[in-house]
Amino acid sequence: MIRYSDRPRLFSLIALIWGGFLLLIASPWAYGLLPGWILTNDRAIMLAFVIGSTCLLSFPGSLVWQRAGLAFVACVVMLTPLIFASDIAAAGGRARGAMVWFGLAGVLLVLWAIHRVLGWLGLALVMITLIYCVIGHLDFISDDLRWRGASLSKLMSHFWTTGEGVFGGMMGYVAKFLLIELLLWSLVVRGFVGETRLPFSGILLLLALGPYLESVVTRLFFLPLGLDDIVVTLTIAVLLLAHQIFALLRRDIALREFVLAVLLIATALGVKAFFTVHHGYSPVRSVFYAIFSVASVILLQVFFDILCGRVHFVQGLKWFPRAVYDAVIRAMFHAIWIVLAYTGIALIMGAASLTGLGQLAADLIDNRGHDLSIAAVMLGGSVLAGPFLLPLAGWWRYGRPASFK
Repeated sequence: MIRYSDRPRLFSLIALIWGGFLLLIASPWAYGLLPGWILTNDRAIMLAFVIGSTCLLSFPGSLVWQRAGLAFVACVVMLTPLIFASDIAAAGGRARGAMVWFGLAGVLLVLWAIHRVLGWLGLALVMITLIYCVIGHLDFISDDLRWRGASLSKLMSHFWTTGEGVFGGMMGYVAKFLLIELLLWSLVVRGFVGETRLPFSGILLLLALGPYLESVVTRLFFLPLGLDDIVVTLTIAVLLLAHQIFALLRRDIALREFVLAVLLIATALGVKAFFTVHHGYSPVRSVFYAIFSVASVILLQVFFDILCGRVHFVQGLKWFPRAVYDAVIRAMFHAIWIVLAYTGIALIMGAASLTGLGQLAADLIDNRGHDLSIAAVMLGGSVLAGPFLLPLAGWWRYGRPASFK
């Protein structure tokens, strides 16, 4: 399994390059600084970067040139949409001849990387989407989730025509873009933390921000989304509470940790309910809500560590900047579970129709709202990348956080 301790500087460099590229691609200066072929194939480039990084960080017993060679071959496969753009366009976006085999190789590489990073659980969740790309047209699937163009051939073609990979046609550009970030940040988390259990701060962030990862950025462009994501939030709250109850029964956590966890769950629900009922969904208030939620989770994580005895109170006050840095690392680098759990819940429980993803996908299929969706993707990239720069800068300066040693 990939671990941070194997190549710490390479982990840091990959994370910094990733965050910087996301901020650049989402900035107003992207069209002036970057050539058109990068802007057109930005998500294919990101996917190649993710797969290449996975190859470089894998196989600790191998030689550098062997890992570099494997990473180069993997990147070439991932960049096939860019290299053969004219041939793909001439074929109407359909995979033909050798492109089918490149498509198969690309799918297998993505699955391998997901298994290396997320393990069998993550691979199983992604396979749900892959299977949907093949059987999504069948009659037993509900009308809200049915994709009449689904087929094995479409799966291979969809890999190239979207650039994000084969992560489903119903989810919209924003959700598929988040899945790319899921893969890379999961790579960083897996190597950095080296644990497989669901982190508390990550699931708390999921509770506070999960349904807003897409809805906040889309509401900035006044795209129609309902208020039904409250259902998803309550579902997540129940799952989180059940997770804490089982942890208490297994004696993985003490009673005071369980009580504090319940209080934090209630706090997150209260914050969400307050902003939902009293402040609505205007763009400014939505952004303020997102910032406030992230800041509150970071501070709650600090006091959680103090109250649970991981950090003494006096030490926490004396070294508060470092405590905040540790909390930022813990919360932000675990935030990939937001996307993983939110996507899994949406696919398994049919919550996509509740959060507006189904309607967004229908608009994309009919080429309506395409530009707005792309704009939301770019803004979403900056929203997600921005908070990572602070912990990454601290990581580069201080090394591995004390809370993980």
